[in-house]
Amino acid sequence: MMISRSEIKVDRTVRLNSSVLCQGNQIKWFKDNNWIKANTFGYEDTAEVLASKLLDCSNIDKSNFNYVRYNFVDIIEDNKTKYTGCSSENFLGKNEEHKTFYKLFEENLIDIDSLLTRKSVKEQIEIVSEIIFDVTGLKDIDTYIKYILALDAVILNEDRHFNNLSVIYNTELETYHLAPIFDNGLSLLSDTKGFPIDYTTRHLLNKVKSKPFSTSFKKQFKAVSNCGLKFNKDLIEELLSQFPLCRALNVLKFQLRKYETLVV
Repeated sequence: MMISRSEIKVDRTVRLNSSVLCQGNQIKWFKDNNWIKANTFGYEDTAEVLASKLLDCSNIDKSNFNYVRYNFVDIIEDNKTKYTGCSSENFLGKNEEHKTFYKLFEENLIDIDSLLTRKSVKEQIEIVSEIIFDVTGLKDIDTYIKYILALDAVILNEDRHFNNLSVIYNTELETYHLAPIFDNGLSLLSDTKGFPIDYTTRHLLNKVKSKPFSTSFKKQFKAVSNCGLKFNKDLIEELLSQFPLCRALNVLKFQLRKYETLVV
């Protein structure tokens, strides 16, 4: 598997000021219809690329929803400042707007926190699925959420808040469709500030908390374990054997053994 890192030159004028990341702001740029993100917490680029390659091994039906593919990049800003990071193609087409679940809740005056309080994970998923269906008419919301939660359990995504679950609205046709799975950068212990490299991986695995329905990946996965997401065993073996050795890869290997029922 050839893993290359291309170079992208950007101007500070196309830098975006903030991100929806819960842990803080990430430096981003938008150029030539591509999103470009610099590593801020650790090795988010490796997490993004490895997560997208993992999804290449999955049975996701792309006619229902897709996922964003990320590539490694070296970012040169104003011909002097260098960052490492990743890039991805803009998934919005003409007349399309990105609407996160959180934004839909706000626009429709829905107090989601109150509705989800003291509910089981399964009940919370049902409530959110029904709300998004009522607003958008999309029938695959339940599957979309469950696939993402199953994926998050495997990659230990600690940043799956309601701004990382979303739909796309066509302003001309006034129709909705599901957004691709995106923003997996804070996965696989990529935040080396919160999960220092000099700590043992097994110790750190017990510290990672999930979102948005529970802080326990185990509880979220239990609620969606029969969702149907699967990974092809042969493709997984090829990925694991050819991806460059790193902590992210070791974490993924451990998690795939833990959730071996997903690999067929």
